[in-house]
Amino acid sequence: MKKLILSVLLCFALGCGNNSQSETDDELGVQTVENAVIYESQQAKQNWILSTTQAKFHENSENAVLINPQLSFKEGDDTLSIIKGDEGTISMEQGLIVLKGNVFGKSISQNAELRTTLLNYDINERKIWTERKVEIKRNGVTVTGQGLRANGDFSEIEIKNQTTTLPEHE
Repeated sequence: MKKLILSVLLCFALGCGNNSQSETDDELGVQTVENAVIYESQQAKQNWILSTTQAKFHENSENAVLINPQLSFKEGDDTLSIIKGDEGTISMEQGLIVLKGNVFGKSISQNAELRTTLLNYDINERKIWTERKVEIKRNGVTVTGQGLRANGDFSEIEIKNQTTTLPEHE
């Protein structure tokens, strides 16, 4: 059911975004959408919202390439966290959103920040994860590690191979 809703929303984004064929799109079958928004909702409430300044949809594919993607996690009307990347992809087939480049996340609900170079969001499992180096800052404590698995709002975080740096008291 979620896949159908997301696929329909992708089609909606194609129809409602500012369509433009970029001069750099040499490939046939690539449609560029400016300011696209894709989201998942249940019972008229949005669970997450993916917005991007540009999305390139390839013909006969359920995948899109994203420029400046921003993934927001919501509970009711409240935004719990926002994660941004320089670029990314969304695969409806795999139920996966990938943010790449300078990935930065801020959890309002947990007063935490995240930094890495690649972050995945598994739509079906509702988890963010990476195998890359990651840094989490919360309440003055910095934790670094190689790999992470967490909820989108950072309420439950598992960091692999972690090192913790406590704030210095003067």
